[in-house]
Amino acid sequence: MASHITTLLRSDEGSGQLLRRVQQLQRLQRIVERTLPEALRPHCRVAGVDEGSLLLHCDNQTRAGLIRYQSRTIVSALHAAGYDTIDHVTLRVRPPAPVRSPPPPRPLRISQRAAADIRKIIAEKCDDPALYQALQRLAAHADDDPKS
Repeated sequence: MASHITTLLRSDEGSGQLLRRVQQLQRLQRIVERTLPEALRPHCRVAGVDEGSLLLHCDNQTRAGLIRYQSRTIVSALHAAGYDTIDHVTLRVRPPAPVRSPPPPRPLRISQRAAADIRKIIAEKCDDPALYQALQRLAAHADDDPKS
């Protein structure tokens, strides 16, 4: 099976083209990163190449302006690496997507009946002190609603 996937990825159809495109973008990204000052590197990503233009995405307008000053140096480095068809750099501001924090955990609630059953079980059959305390804490989470 592994040889079949490798053959498919190296073919000229579908995923083979996609793999080559990804590798090309990764090479371009490395060239751009070597060219840019270290402070700007994490804020700039190669987004594509189209009709002689290298498209870069930056995370804000200020950094895009600073990178724009480096565009001739970037084009020269690309030419030196064999990308002679790229003659200018286009910059677009694409702020990073906000990182969503997970929702806060919902408070644990069990019904009054379940809490009564737990208390009954621990009163009758629980000899382990650690288990007894854990079940007591669980029973303490009973809803205040008597209907449950």
